[in-house]
Amino acid sequence: MIALADHDFDRTRVVVDKLHDPYRTRVIARLQLEIGHHEEAVAMLAHAVSTSVRDRIEVLLLRAHGADDETSLDLVAQALALAEPDGYVRIFVDEAPWLAPYVRRLVGTWPTGFAAEIAAAIVAEPDRRASLQDLGELSGREQEVWRFLSTSLSMQEIADALYVSRNTLKSHVRSIYRKLGVSTREAAVGRGNGMQRADA
Repeated sequence: MIALADHDFDRTRVVVDKLHDPYRTRVIARLQLEIGHHEEAVAMLAHAVSTSVRDRIEVLLLRAHGADDETSLDLVAQALALAEPDGYVRIFVDEAPWLAPYVRRLVGTWPTGFAAEIAAAIVAEPDRRASLQDLGELSGREQEVWRFLSTSLSMQEIADALYVSRNTLKSHVRSIYRKLGVSTREAAVGRGNGMQRADA
């Protein structure tokens, strides 16, 4: 969540109230981690329902974030092992600021090239936390929508988080695509990041 990434904890709490479990529990746990309450986050995650492989990977990574060094390394290794059969990469890249050192440590001992692939993807990822002013022609609301596009949230979850209808969100997304000269969500995120780097 962008408000969480920007350390806007009051706004994050407002948005979280609109979410449904199991996503809500994981976002609250992430908030607890960001404010330094690792034990509370781990306690919440113990009750989190993990219905998919991606959910289970996310819970492992959340538990790893803020744990002691060896526990973090072990949990990251478990997450990699779970992710490898289906080739999950993005979920690791999204955690790059704290996760990168653990992935690098695992590269040399990982039995396949998967850990190296994750490490390379992390290195190749542009910084998505640049300021909103760098997105040029986008309105303030469009900038906010653009930042949500770089998350794993579905369009309906983004609409819920922004308190707008799905149709209103689609209108914003179409306008973003037109202004950035793209036709897909991935291209919009990449194009916006390119604009940020050019202005840096």
